[in-house]
Amino acid sequence: MSRKNKNYPNPASLARYLRIHKGLSMQKLAAACSLQPTQICDFEHSRHGLSLGSALRLAAYLGVSLDDLAYDRYANVLPLLPPLPHRDPAVRQRLKQRQELCDRLGRDGEAYVARLEREKLAGTPYANGVNEAFADDLSAGYDIQSFTRDGSPLCIEVKTTNGGLDEPFYMSVGEHAFMERCLRSGWRYELHRVYHIYDKRRAGRVIYSAEELDGLFRFVPSSLIAQRKEVA
Repeated sequence: MSRKNKNYPNPASLARYLRIHKGLSMQKLAAACSLQPTQICDFEHSRHGLSLGSALRLAAYLGVSLDDLAYDRYANVLPLLPPLPHRDPAVRQRLKQRQELCDRLGRDGEAYVARLEREKLAGTPYANGVNEAFADDLSAGYDIQSFTRDGSPLCIEVKTTNGGLDEPFYMSVGEHAFMERCLRSGWRYELHRVYHIYDKRRAGRVIYSAEELDGLFRFVPSSLIAQRKEVA
């Protein structure tokens, strides 16, 4: 079975649809069909086909004919599938709780950094000026307004995790644009990576300047905002 080379999952892939319909991971489906997960992935992405024997095993396990699987014949398959269950309200509640946890994590990290900044500035006129309310201003582009000990304004972005330092973090387009603006304008900017925030023995932070961020990290776009076009 040959398929055209593509870089993204083929939305017409019947194999992918049936796998997700059955709640199977690529690993579980591959193990059940004596295949490798990379073979399932390549087939769903339309990068590579399967040998006839492999395709027969996959079709049999998914409960469809080889022709229907090869040519993505949804019309032959969908009427035979059991109806999909409604989405579980408990899952929605867990997602809400996860978002609340992320929000609390972020605020606790900002409070942690603000405390350390005040300690850094103790004995200077600027200790009382550390302000984490910038995190609530969507136009600010950073979380905390602080200062160096000589009084230079310092913009701080805080990224917090309860895991280790090597976990990836997310920056919004606005946050990244502000970092780049600081680079161009010569403004003092730091990103404070707080890790193991709820483990007193291992909690800590690493501070990156804008120059270090630009040199050490690769920023991968992960979302787009859609705005209605102006009609002339």
